[in-house]
Amino acid sequence: NEFRFDTTIQNVYDAGKGHTYLLKFQGGERKFILLKPGIFAYRTDSPPTERRTLPTSFCAKLRKHLKNKRLESVQIL
Repeated sequence: NEFRFDTTIQNVYDAGKGHTYLLKFQGGERKFILLKPGIFAYRTDSPPTERRTLPTSFCAKLRKHLKNKRLESVQIL
């Protein structure tokens, strides 16, 4: 599976329990990737309602390095 995005990452959020992250993209239409490393990654148009109020240290690190970076595509092997 390959997702074509060619857009900029606006922010990264902790989504729910465990190591699940939500990548939010800039642009006219709302695009998100819900990601659990090693388990799943899927595109969604609506984010999950359950999110942490404060990001974990790993999520903060992801924000630091991924915010405003361009993502062209995601390929699942």
